[in-house]
Amino acid sequence: MVNTSTRPTPIFAAVQGSHYKYLKRVNIWDWLISYWEFRNIKDPAAAIQRMREGAPESSRFMLDSGAFTAWNLGNRISLWDYIDFVQKYGKYFTSIVCLDVINNPVASEIHHLTMLKAGCKNVLPVFHSGEPLRVLEYLVHDKNYKNIGLSPNNSWTNMARTDWLVRLGNKLDFTGIRTHSFGYGSLKCMQIASYITTYDTTTWIMMGSFGNIIVDIDNSIWGISEDQNVADNTSALCNAPKCVIDRVEEICKEIGFTLENLREHHSFRKGFNAYMLSAIAKNQSIIRTTISQMDLWDNSLEDYGFLDEGIQFDKLFTEQYMEEQSNLLLNTHKEVDYSLGTPAMTGSAKKRRKGGQIGAPPGSPQVLTLFDD
Repeated sequence: MVNTSTRPTPIFAAVQGSHYKYLKRVNIWDWLISYWEFRNIKDPAAAIQRMREGAPESSRFMLDSGAFTAWNLGNRISLWDYIDFVQKYGKYFTSIVCLDVINNPVASEIHHLTMLKAGCKNVLPVFHSGEPLRVLEYLVHDKNYKNIGLSPNNSWTNMARTDWLVRLGNKLDFTGIRTHSFGYGSLKCMQIASYITTYDTTTWIMMGSFGNIIVDIDNSIWGISEDQNVADNTSALCNAPKCVIDRVEEICKEIGFTLENLREHHSFRKGFNAYMLSAIAKNQSIIRTTISQMDLWDNSLEDYGFLDEGIQFDKLFTEQYMEEQSNLLLNTHKEVDYSLGTPAMTGSAKKRRKGGQIGAPPGSPQVLTLFDD
């Protein structure tokens, strides 16, 4: 069931050191900050306070665990190091992302329960594409969590990720639940999947780095850096309609920038893009839709490669088992011992793979031994 009472709003990924300064410059205070970048800082409190300096009461700071970054690098983050950090500095953040275990919903929920029992507040569990729908039903209906993250596969096309999020919104009732879309928030998707509360974005960074700015006239992208703003580039600002140039100048006046600033330095382009994306999100209309109105993939969530619900998953993904294991973690301060295997696929996802239409998405492995002997 889609909640159309509110518009999804962007949370800007304040990553890579000084990017938060560009957001401050245009008075944007909704940030996603990664623990991965704090783990080796000697005085995290001072660094966080420096970042938050000048923040209004309405600001939102989401602490991401950095699990996906670590996973991509072949590393793991210690649950107890993360809990220690949250216990010390969690007060500076409005929400905390659970240290999820990519491809392992059992270990992820054990981590989530352990963090809650350790006194961590406002912890957000994450449901990943490739996990059985039963995992999300457990989070929404069985546990009645009021804050849930949804993570579509980064390797999918925008169409596939939009399709997945919309299907989830039509499959389950998210009324009264705050949802966050991780790593994906296309404007079209947020118009359709309007049950999403927030989404994080690095588009403002990437576009600015490549010399481009975003303009809220047809949500268009224009090259403005010296190497992009050239006559033979049809997407150069110098070739844009007068209404686009006038709009860029208007926004520059609002935020105290000049066209020269945008041409010369990526930091101004990034700030401009963040300001523009925030304005676009506030003004976009919501499109009410149902599955029957969408002409995308087959009408089945199996399209997305949910793992086979074999005997090991059925045995381990139970509230009793996960509660017992989280209590054991809490009492022993052990770490979950998990293995990342190859994804299992089901339904039409398996058929598409056989037909050469799609590669194996990073789904969930069969869960093996969770703890050392």
